[in-house]
Amino acid sequence: MADFPHPVEDGLRQDLARLPADMRTGGVAQVALFCAQALDTGGLSPRDAAGFARELRLALAQLRDMAPGEVKGDVTDEVRARREKRMTDGD
Repeated sequence: MADFPHPVEDGLRQDLARLPADMRTGGVAQVALFCAQALDTGGLSPRDAAGFARELRLALAQLRDMAPGEVKGDVTDEVRARREKRMTDGD
């Protein structure tokens, strides 16, 4: 097999590295990897390449949505704090 650049796959792997380990090996990640490899390999018609790129983008968006929030002060933390305050005020 010829050695050639893999810019889409390499970029995807960088994105996946920021996710928890179990999300990097799940089905959505595998679909994204398949799409990235197909785009890097080439030989796709422009229409097919657009479809693979769209699916890759959607898979990445889904992975980001599924990822747990790890940043302090994000919306989840604010909602949780308000809920806890309401619960303690109601007692």
